[in-house]
Amino acid sequence: MSFSVSSSYTKLRLIVDSTTNDALPSVPNLENAAQSLSLALPAVGLGQEATTAHLLTDLTPGFNGPKTSSNYYGFVTGGVFPIAEIADNIVTAFDQNLQVHLSDQSIATAVEDKALSMLVELLDLGDGWVGKTFTTGATGANVMGLACGREAVVDARLKAAGESGGVGELGLLGACLKAGIKEIQVLTTMGHSSLYKAGSIVGLGRAAVKDIATNKHEPWKMDVDALKRELEIATEGVVSIVALSMGEVNTGRFATDGPDMLKKVREICDQYGAWLHIDGAFGIFARCLPSTVEFATLRKYASGIELADSICGDAHKMLNVPYDCGFFFTRSTNILSSIFQNPNAAYLSAGESSIPSPLNNGLENSRRFRALPVYAVLLAYGREGLAEMFARQVRLAREVSKFLTESDDFELLATQPSQSGNFDDVHIIVIFKAKNERFNVDLVKRINATRKMYVSGTKWDGKPACRIAFPRRLLHCKPVGFDPVGWSLVHDNYLGPSDRSSTISAMSFGFGVGDFLAVGKLAWAVYKSCKDAPESFSNMSTEVLLLHAVLKEVEEALADEPLTESKKLNLATIGSGCHSVLSDLQILLTKYESMGPQSRRTWDRMKWGSNDVTGLRARLTSNTILLTTFLDFASNLQRRLNRFVEELQDGKYERSVITVAIVESLAPAAKETWRAIRKELENIGISVLAFEANRPFIMNWFEKATRSGHFEEQNNESNHEYLHSDGINVESSSLSSNQRSSKIDHLPTKPPSSQSKFQSSVSQNSTGMSLTKRSFAPSDRFEIHDDGFEASTDIVSFPTAHDHFDANEPSRRRNYNIVRTPRITKLMARVLGYNAAFSKACEAGDVDKAKSLFRKGVDLNSIRHEKTALGFAALGCHIALAIWLLESGADIDLADGRIRSPIYQSIRGPIESYLLMTELLLRKGADVNAGFRFDFPTALWEAARSGKTGAVVLLGYGAEVKANQEYPH
Repeated sequence: MSFSVSSSYTKLRLIVDSTTNDALPSVPNLENAAQSLSLALPAVGLGQEATTAHLLTDLTPGFNGPKTSSNYYGFVTGGVFPIAEIADNIVTAFDQNLQVHLSDQSIATAVEDKALSMLVELLDLGDGWVGKTFTTGATGANVMGLACGREAVVDARLKAAGESGGVGELGLLGACLKAGIKEIQVLTTMGHSSLYKAGSIVGLGRAAVKDIATNKHEPWKMDVDALKRELEIATEGVVSIVALSMGEVNTGRFATDGPDMLKKVREICDQYGAWLHIDGAFGIFARCLPSTVEFATLRKYASGIELADSICGDAHKMLNVPYDCGFFFTRSTNILSSIFQNPNAAYLSAGESSIPSPLNNGLENSRRFRALPVYAVLLAYGREGLAEMFARQVRLAREVSKFLTESDDFELLATQPSQSGNFDDVHIIVIFKAKNERFNVDLVKRINATRKMYVSGTKWDGKPACRIAFPRRLLHCKPVGFDPVGWSLVHDNYLGPSDRSSTISAMSFGFGVGDFLAVGKLAWAVYKSCKDAPESFSNMSTEVLLLHAVLKEVEEALADEPLTESKKLNLATIGSGCHSVLSDLQILLTKYESMGPQSRRTWDRMKWGSNDVTGLRARLTSNTILLTTFLDFASNLQRRLNRFVEELQDGKYERSVITVAIVESLAPAAKETWRAIRKELENIGISVLAFEANRPFIMNWFEKATRSGHFEEQNNESNHEYLHSDGINVESSSLSSNQRSSKIDHLPTKPPSSQSKFQSSVSQNSTGMSLTKRSFAPSDRFEIHDDGFEASTDIVSFPTAHDHFDANEPSRRRNYNIVRTPRITKLMARVLGYNAAFSKACEAGDVDKAKSLFRKGVDLNSIRHEKTALGFAALGCHIALAIWLLESGADIDLADGRIRSPIYQSIRGPIESYLLMTELLLRKGADVNAGFRFDFPTALWEAARSGKTGAVVLLGYGAEVKANQEYPH
């Protein structure tokens, strides 16, 4: 079957369009991507089909989200416009790479010349910029700027000495010797690191780049008087290049405050023969902002740069075209050709044209056709469309600055509001730090560890700081405002729960009337978008409208009645949930609206987003109900919980009654588990609303009840549960009424704080299991239970690492007497993190830990980090663990999150032991062709890919070779 490029592109688009809003890939995805890389160059290639599957399935989950996430604030990169992506694919499809200008053979160089001319128009630089080119980025453009400056100042001294030739012809040492030059210095303020790198590349040296004396409070700003003094005191053998930053990388601030200041700098440069270079980076695009009072200050700061000798900038920073795309302008084509001329290659000679050949005015002899995506974006959006996008970015940065200024927890750096209270000098960069110095040390690390948001770290006044940038392409579809609630993520991850009460006001990110007004406005905007959207979204408009109505009622209630601190915290949690679900729905709508007709049809046909819609609807309903009864939840919670235990122990809840709630949603497992527990409690009169309002207390209560054995039923005959399909004998335990009453008395009688840990000891329960160690609820959501109770091993006897294993032994099931695990215990095992700890133990091959956690109710067939427990055992070749898992009921063919079965994982195991694991699984009945019918790589495919002899074993067990799938040899 021939390889289909179009089909591969379709798969790619579906992957991109369905990518989560996370800024960084999960750690497991990164690890999986790294593990999937080829160990070495294959002797025989995999083929295009298999390689494409590897790229799309294995590697793309390991990419970060500058394009796909609206929370990627780390660098000044806004992703890629769809039109720019199309243009770049056209470049690839036609392999249009710039070399020489031959107007009768290709339109490519004419397109580049037109795109550069349109850029000059967009930036309003005026006429005369005849020397212009695209290059790799701002670093390459700064190299060109210093090279041109070096050529100009040396050439001027050569002419004064009656010499000729220039650096391009004579070399730096030869030219400087003839001109009597001892040093070429670069004077700047807070210069970008690329300027120092450029100094090294062009032979000036990093030490030649000097920060001149500046105002301590505005270190980014050029001190004109200090500049003049530096040039005056320069000795006879020193020449200078002056480099000004328009958008200093750390603060986003400008080296000058307007055209008058730049005019003075220009006069000083002319007086002392210095070259004036502007590092425009992203700040140069402030010239493109709307001509309104709102942006007057920024437009003024960026004015006057047309007086420079050279200007550089980054198109991939603000125009949202693919990396790498810098641009460079100068007024002279002669100076470019004197440096970058490509002589003595007849086959590279350019044709006759008014357009200079790229061959002779840039760094590369041949390079990618970077101009086409730039041309496409400029043509598609025009001056007004881009100006509006830039305006939204600035507004968002200013809203964040305002929030940080008013925050009790954070400190805005490098700027202050004007007398009018506005942040007129804020462009698209904001830096801040935590006021609490102890937490500020690893603030960036904590934020990025969430993987939901990404910021970059920097320093200010010698202290760590956060830097966030807002050049987001994702803002182009509709205005996206900033709400403090959205930053609860920052708060939650830079403060641990135990620290909040003592160091930070509980209401730092709480909700007041103003906050609910903001959420209400967001709800109304989302409602209107849903109403006008296709059926899959419009069906949710009723839920959104209802939430909006309840938000309005809460606004009125907050205005009339003050809340206690505890209720403020609860309300902040609910309010954050409302904002979160509305924001997620808005992002999904925006993603859909930004698609073209064909992509929308594919989305609708494939029902992409249906899972998201279902989950969002459930979250909308849940948050609405929470708000309606926030001030009136049940007061008899303790009594009802105790009664629940009594009735469960008396066997009043049949196995068919205690069931997992059926929720029409594909939400994360933890939420499903909580819904299941919530359903259980509805039967005893604890409403959903009371449950949600008292969730921390209920969680602690259930944990202690579960650990203390309260959920064991008294009737040991009528309620047997078969945990395995092959006749395992299950024994229930019984409790006397005195024992039961005693245990219930020890349950908590009032809601504890969410941070407290119960500690108790039960010497012996009715099963004879001795509980000598207990671990209780995590102190925060990042902690899971990695250690459990120690139990005597006489209850169940499982194979150990020392048991004899014969791979030829036929598959069989053994009967074990296993303590019954009630459904409620299994549910709590999920909530308390035991399933996660169980997967971790299986990954490490720790049989004892796995057994201990199994007794706590973990699910043998749960999937964690996209692998099953048996998958972990197979991959690590943990034989004893695999035997125990299989004998305990693990599904031998259960595929993981990437549709890979344990037999497939066994082939990926260590070379010295994988065959033993493979043989074990096959002997136990594993499907040798697992994954075959889904067109996913099979164990045979993996064996062929990795060159392992296990392929012979697999073929011996009947592995099939798929005719239309390319196999490596």
